[in-house]
This record gives sequence, structure tokens and C-alpha cells, in this order.
Amino acid sequence: MYLVGLDHRSRTMYSTITIMISLPATIKMVNWTLSLVNGALKIDVPLLFAVSYLFFFTVAGFTGMWLSHVGLNVTMHDTFYVVAHFHLMLSGTAMVGLFGGFYYYFTALFGIKYSRIFGYLHLIYYSGGN
Repeated sequence: MYLVGLDHRSRTMYSTITIMISLPATIKMVNWTLSLVNGALKIDVPLLFAVSYLFFFTVAGFTGMWLSHVGLNVTMHDTFYVVAHFHLMLSGTAMVGLFGGFYYYFTALFGIKYSRIFGYLHLIYYSGGN
């Protein structure tokens, strides 16, 4: 993003804004983690998808923090690191969240219970493939 001809002030502004986005995201992560720690948990497929979501969100956030710095972003431009970051954010984080919600509301939507074995296999294969 920083190689499109932006002047140094704009680069600094975008870098600062991107870094400032990480503070609310970190607060969300702490709140979600403490909700899991202090809650009465029933270990099932939706909960494991939620934990997988937290893992992918954390890893993608760390890779995004590296890309938010102008100097590192310029050196990593057009590398597989950037591709990996966006794939972690889109397929790792967003899709795992959608799958977790789907499994959570499956019974309410369709009136039948999903196969837990296939749900666990789905989680293992999808998380392993990311």
C-alpha cells in the first residue's frame, strides 16, 4: 500500500491509524478470552470454532502489525507474507467465525442436530488447511 506514490506524511498517517486499530482489537481479544475463562463452557463444535477464531485472529493481527509499519511494508511488498496475512484474515478468521455461527444456529435453523463427528472433522481439516 505504501508504494503507490504517497508522500511521507500520508505514509506516517496511514501507519499510525493502522497501529491505532490494533488497540480496540486487543481489547476485544482480552474480553473474549476472559469471557471464555469465566464462563460455564460446554465443549462442543461451536466453542472449538470460537477458540480457533481467536487463534487465527491473534496470528493475523500479529502479521498485520508488522505490515502496518512503513519500512517493513515496503520491504515486504509483493511477498508471500502479505498474501499469507490476507488469507489468514479472510479465510482463517472470517470463515471460521461464519462456520462457528453456522454450527451454533444449525439446530434452530433446520430443526435437526448436525453430526458432531463431521463437525469436528470439519474443524480439524479447515484449521489444518489454513
